[in-house]
Amino acid sequence: VARERDAQMQAELASGEAELAAAEAALAQGQVDRDAQREKVASTVADMYSEGDPELIAFSSLMDAESTEELTRRDGVRDVVIGQEAREYDELKASEVLLEVRQDQVAEARDAVAVKRAAAAEHLELMQALEAEEQAAKDSVVSLVIERRDARAGASAARAKDLAKLRKLEREQQQIEEMLRKRALA
Repeated sequence: VARERDAQMQAELASGEAELAAAEAALAQGQVDRDAQREKVASTVADMYSEGDPELIAFSSLMDAESTEELTRRDGVRDVVIGQEAREYDELKASEVLLEVRQDQVAEARDAVAVKRAAAAEHLELMQALEAEEQAAKDSVVSLVIERRDARAGASAARAKDLAKLRKLEREQQQIEEMLRKRALA
């Protein structure tokens, strides 16, 4: 059971480490994406302001319009430019929020891996204790088998010795009975 639990815990730890690696990779990609978006926003803003204040240029453009159609067209162009700037800024904010989410995922994955590593270390200690207990039990069984074998050998030797003594005593008894019979007849 402990070995099965150990295998399960190792699989869970490997899975957690894989999730952590994936989260760290996603975080790294998120940082690259955010940096690229920042460059894009900075480039757009720099381009817009290199020609002057965009709002003043737009206002001047509206003032220079000679007809209401041209005024409407220039106002539409201004809205497109401002919309593009706002869209790129929104994309930057979205990539920063996504990056924060990925950072949270990495932190959660690290915490989960740390918990699984601690549990695996605790289980390893249990496994080592159980293996030591198992080895002690094996040693005890071996010791008992040796004692039993030695006891049997000792018992067999004592029995053989006792049997030899018994035969000797029986022979002596026969000799004594023989002597007594001879004396009784004499």
